[in-house]
Amino acid sequence: MEVLAPFGEGYLKLVKRMLATASPDLTIDILDKGLLLSGGLANLHGLEEYLTEGLKLPVFLTDEPDLMVIKGVGVVLEHLDEFKQSLVY
Repeated sequence: MEVLAPFGEGYLKLVKRMLATASPDLTIDILDKGLLLSGGLANLHGLEEYLTEGLKLPVFLTDEPDLMVIKGVGVVLEHLDEFKQSLVY
């Protein structure tokens, strides 16, 4: 755990910075529903609990967190026209 502590602290600082700059609508959603962890480091044992305690918000691990980004890219590519319109591409 000592080796992993800096990762947890880094995640906690990063999420707090993100929350401080989030739009009011997004902040409301986060407070209502919590946060989802994805990416390879999301698999660190105990990270969910550590962030839940540190943020006082529910934090959940997605299914297959290490594949979540590539799956998201696939969804964007399948619906590229819709994303182009929403992003004023």
